Amino acid sequence: MQNRSMIVPACAGLAIATTLGFAGAGPVIHESGWSLESNFPFTNPMSALINPDDGFIYLGIRSGDLYRADSIGNTEVLLQTDDIAGISHDPSTGALFFSEDFPGNIMRVDLNSDGTATETTWVSGFHSGDDDPVGITPVPLDYSGTLLTPGMMVSTDRGFNGANDIWTWSPTVAQDEIQIRDDNGTLIDTVDIAVQGSTIAMADRGGGIKLLADDASVSTLSTTGATFTEAQGIVFDTRSMDLLVIDADHDAVYRVSPSGEASLMFSGLGISTTNWGGINIDDDGTTQRIVISSVDNDRVYVFSITPPCSDADLAGPFGQLDFFDVSAFLSAYNAQEPEADFNNDGIFNFFDVSAFLSVFNAGCP
Repeated sequence: MQNRSMIVPACAGLAIATTLGFAGAGPVIHESGWSLESNFPFTNPMSALINPDDGFIYLGIRSGDLYRADSIGNTEVLLQTDDIAGISHDPSTGALFFSEDFPGNIMRVDLNSDGTATETTWVSGFHSGDDDPVGITPVPLDYSGTLLTPGMMVSTDRGFNGANDIWTWSPTVAQDEIQIRDDNGTLIDTVDIAVQGSTIAMADRGGGIKLLADDASVSTLSTTGATFTEAQGIVFDTRSMDLLVIDADHDAVYRVSPSGEASLMFSGLGISTTNWGGINIDDDGTTQRIVISSVDNDRVYVFSITPPCSDADLAGPFGQLDFFDVSAFLSAYNAQEPEADFNNDGIFNFFDVSAFLSVFNAGCP
């Protein structure tokens, strides 16, 4: 590893539906405020996440092996393993868990202080027959439903040649799995799962967004603005009850409100086939980061968004004060737009300029 710093500065400036990227056409950002913070090549990344404990990106490869990477793509092999399908971080133990699709196992990874990792077979068979675990997520401590237990883990079994079902299991006790949804035909090819509030949502490649109720019944979330025919990954926005969904047929990520309104966030990711669990989210309380792994395009993308840090933070990248904020103020001032009326007297004059400069010079808190 040459560089152990996770975060590189966000790209300066952002326009809606502007093509950003460091190689080729790159992805297109449609939702205002986001920047493409990182974009690096990586062969066949099936799933990726930012570990909030150390800031590194952990990546699984479909044919096997777990990698650790920094934000500019310096990577190292952490473990030689088999057929990774999904990866998750447990906030209570700090452990990583990943699913091995073909062997049918859930593996636990404990990260050691010397930079090495210890791998333990955690769940070695959900049921007899064909096991194909894929999506994994922790059950939040503030989960308010009744089907799951806060602090446990929950995962999907897509049952390629067998049953589609949902299991919950302990992050601290191995082989402690419990089936909470058997296969009754309502799940078609369920490859990812997300939990927030009392809502359990699943990405089903053949059935769109599925919701799992407290009585273990399954329904389909009816959406407007987009129809999901190849849903491959799903997470909750950490600052709302919106779902963020990656769909291979659209080659895009959509924001989906609780009532089903879908709006385009990112497109042009180079995704067209299998991309299970290809979206994860990290939020340090200031900056929100979405990491997307694109199997078909052999790339990893990190998108970030930071709210303004003060009244003078008028332009992206937010969270820092620079020339772009001064330029935005001058443009608003010359156009006599409300955001340039810094002393709120309805008049645009030197006092507004002085007030802006005072706030700007105070810097970000």
